[in-house]
Amino acid sequence: MSISNRFKSIREDGNFAVETMNLYPGMLGIANQRCGSWYLPPGRTHATSYFKSTDGHHGQWAFSKRRLNLQVLDAVIKSNNTGLFIVDSTRKGKTMPDAFANTIPIWCYVMNKLLFPEHLLSEKLWAWGGVDGTSDRVGIWKRLKGFVRDGEALNLNLEYYRKKLTRPLVSFPSTRDSPVSPIIALFKDQITPIILCTASRPIPAAESLVEGYIQGAADDSEYWAQGLTPNLYWRYETELCETSDADLPELIFNIIASEKSLRRMENLETHQPTKIDTTNFYIGTLPDIDVIEGYHGVVICSDDYPYSVEEEPKTARRLWVQCGEGKAAGRTLRDHLDELVPFLKSLDLANGASVLFACPTGKDISVGIALIAFCLFYEEEDNSFIGDTVVYEAATNSMTHLEIDKNLILRRLAHITGGDPEMNPSRATLQSVHAFLMSEWDSKIAGLEEEKKKGKKKWKDKKEKGKKAAVGAGGKKGDRDEGGKGGGGGAGKEEVGEAEERKKDISGGLKTLDLEG
Repeated sequence: MSISNRFKSIREDGNFAVETMNLYPGMLGIANQRCGSWYLPPGRTHATSYFKSTDGHHGQWAFSKRRLNLQVLDAVIKSNNTGLFIVDSTRKGKTMPDAFANTIPIWCYVMNKLLFPEHLLSEKLWAWGGVDGTSDRVGIWKRLKGFVRDGEALNLNLEYYRKKLTRPLVSFPSTRDSPVSPIIALFKDQITPIILCTASRPIPAAESLVEGYIQGAADDSEYWAQGLTPNLYWRYETELCETSDADLPELIFNIIASEKSLRRMENLETHQPTKIDTTNFYIGTLPDIDVIEGYHGVVICSDDYPYSVEEEPKTARRLWVQCGEGKAAGRTLRDHLDELVPFLKSLDLANGASVLFACPTGKDISVGIALIAFCLFYEEEDNSFIGDTVVYEAATNSMTHLEIDKNLILRRLAHITGGDPEMNPSRATLQSVHAFLMSEWDSKIAGLEEEKKKGKKKWKDKKEKGKKAAVGAGGKKGDRDEGGKGGGGGAGKEEVGEAEERKKDISGGLKTLDLEG
């Protein structure tokens, strides 16, 4: 699949999305990530969402407690309840992505039940969203009440949305075959429509190209775009679509070079530090040294210290959390947080001191550390500063503070990702957050690990004893092997299994954070 065919396919899909959006005046455009931004021009994109297709796969239907997409509700309010136009695409062989077929209809149903629990239409309208097939309808319907309970358990403060949102949300599919739903006109004064526009043209699964067209051309752009981003594509759309494959690599290189550097360009356009609600906490990528000087404190999360002696910040105080990179960083993060609370308490946060939490991507480790600070230093009800009440004892890994549970952590994470849905802390990072804020989990897991080790040792000792007994009895090799396997080793093996099961039960508490979602 050539890059030039991809660009031309993206242009065709983008034209369809814009033309269809024009049929819905007053609606605000939403690009569903990760590839929706390739199909909707920046000037037509009000915000982004992150509804995952994996939450809509057959038999895996889910309401994500981790990605609540509250920024979508904010966009509805901004539209004066006129509605939203969400854009995405799908690969060959499908009419719409599972995010549109199932995930968003589920989300609309749950949000309606949380916001308008007594409204009759909240119960009836969810299926209009294009839920894919009879078996999916039946399977999802059986789980909907459970999804609502999951949402209720988060204890979200939704009063603001209840006051501003006036009608239930209903999703409607928009495809090449049926861009406009006639049902909307029948209920336009009773509902807030959410149009789900699948920009791609469906082609048979057996065919990869139809006249050079690639369905879902923007998918997995990290593998083919050579560093190009959606914003740059839209800025240079004409040149990119009219250049041959042979000349495209040089053109892309020159485009990126003309922006001085990809990182600087991304920082300016899409990775500006994101402010957390009304706090003075910010999350971003590792900044240039002159940017650091704009903050009172900086928490630097990277394996190597990113600045030379000559570049040392002169005014901003800084904490270097040397926890590595990638998945390993998430796992070891909890071992590098002893200095976090004392560092933050040394800043004058009560009087507006600003703090930047930065890591190489601005999406993982820095988000996790900022989440810890957000939970500890700001009251959930009104984001008032309560950092003076935090007392942390590093020696015992204990805190004197408000009670923190997994639902509080999820709610605070929702506020962060609402500002930038691209922020996506890994499972390992969130487990470290959970262990730090709820240290009893850490001690229980450690205790069961020790119990498991003891069980393994006991099993090994009994196995050796069984082998010796078999050899002493003069048994054959087969008998000795059987004696080694069964000679009293079963009890120890059972203890290992029991310890492992209890560890899984406790770890389930961590996994209820919906870390996959």
